[in-house]
Amino acid sequence: MAIEIVCVSDSELEQLAKERGSRSIEARVVRQLRKYRAKDFQAYAFRVGRYYFAGSVPDAVTELAILALAAAPWRRARARRPRRRRGRR
Repeated sequence: MAIEIVCVSDSELEQLAKERGSRSIEARVVRQLRKYRAKDFQAYAFRVGRYYFAGSVPDAVTELAILALAAAPWRRARARRPRRRRGRR
């Protein structure tokens, strides 16, 4: 499973927010972007796996931390999977 950081365009984010409603994660990200841009920050929306975040373009260290956070639930799910026993049947 490959997790990557994808920059989401404003138009795509607006469309998703419209479709999913004003209480959706996408709508929250749109509001956060507007707050950042009102303060004259250069902000973008990113999707990492099933997560969204708004902010500046991440540097290499931040990118690794974000990818580790996004992969953590997947790793926990794999760790909980019961192991198959070998040997006696």
